[in-house]
Amino acid sequence: YITIGVLFLVLLMIIPIRMSVLSPCEIVPKDPLVISSPIEGVVDSIEVLPNQIINKGDLLVKLETIDLNNNYLISLKKLKSVQAELLTARQAGFYDSEKRSQIAQLQTQVELITAETDYAKSLLDKTKIFSDLKGIAILDNPNEWKGKPVVTGERLLIVANPKEVVIKIMLPVHDALFLENGSDVKLFIDNMIFRSWEAKVSRISFKPKLTAENIMSYEVIASFVSVENSELPKIGLRGTTKIYSDYVPVFYYLFHKPITGLRQVVGW
Repeated sequence: YITIGVLFLVLLMIIPIRMSVLSPCEIVPKDPLVISSPIEGVVDSIEVLPNQIINKGDLLVKLETIDLNNNYLISLKKLKSVQAELLTARQAGFYDSEKRSQIAQLQTQVELITAETDYAKSLLDKTKIFSDLKGIAILDNPNEWKGKPVVTGERLLIVANPKEVVIKIMLPVHDALFLENGSDVKLFIDNMIFRSWEAKVSRISFKPKLTAENIMSYEVIASFVSVENSELPKIGLRGTTKIYSDYVPVFYYLFHKPITGLRQVVGW
């Protein structure tokens, strides 16, 4: 009986089984439009609410304009003054050689102040930020931005198409030994216990990074397979994914992690 038991155990260890690993995930937009501050300034107001439907051309953010508007008005006033001097010099230049000699200098001043005025106007125009995409607004509390200083390029909110989403998976390094592009993925959303979705791994980060739980993980993006837009889960939902790999013997499935850990300790 012992021999039969050993043979049975050996046969059991070589039975092929498909490797898989479970990992937390989140539904994120596929190609979101990141709305960032085009200039350094102070936020006056966020004009949209979380999950609000956005149309192309809608006003999203207003920055404070007091200082920029004053700079523009001062430059405009200086420009008008120098233009008046230039006009006077040209009119008097027919009979006054001294005025005629000032024309070139005044023309240079007009060009310089015109450039300053145009720049001040361009900054003023950038205080209103509009959407270039139709979608939904993704942000936290918009009131927290009011009066907050921002630097050029600082992210304010995201506009995303709710019909174009992917699965963001943070896979711990020790579970990513078999991971490759094209691997099958099954998604389970936390609040939808009777529904699952099929997906495939489409992108894997080159380097792992620390998650909020202080776990070194790869960022894995999985794309849905054959799913109607109306059936896609909403952006922001969280759940669990099961990532599948090739078939391996039961022995490898059970002992590959202990063996890998042993090799890291003893250097084998």
